[in-house]
Amino acid sequence: MTLLPRYKKLFKPYQQDGCTIEKMVMWLRKKSGAQEEIISLCVRNLFTELAHGKTFPRDICDCGCDMTNAHSAINHYLLRETLKLKGEADRSYWELLEKVDHERIIKHVEMENAAYIAANRNATGKLKRFFLRIRGRNADETSFPPTTG
Repeated sequence: MTLLPRYKKLFKPYQQDGCTIEKMVMWLRKKSGAQEEIISLCVRNLFTELAHGKTFPRDICDCGCDMTNAHSAINHYLLRETLKLKGEADRSYWELLEKVDHERIIKHVEMENAAYIAANRNATGKLKRFFLRIRGRNADETSFPPTTG
């Protein structure tokens, strides 16, 4: 037995106004803008809760919107859960992207530093010799700065 007939049996009390599972999922896609995987997970979670005895009011929505359709409460609950899961997925995505970007930037800076040091290694020695000559010291002497004596 596939899941859809089981879902339809669980959803039957909320179909009084002509709402179907397919229409509910289409409405959810449009309202939430969530990825298909998130919507599927939320729908499965909803029907798992219905199978375990969770019920929703059919006379008026309990979210405070004052809608009186039999399916409004279940739709709004599903929308809240989908948006919550979508928010968590988006946060995780951006945190991962930030971490990857940070690691890439650090690696780039380290490579640039290494290249700069390698390119200017000889220049540092030239500067040292230049300052030694200005101070009247021989570039071969190791004491820097020059000592008085």
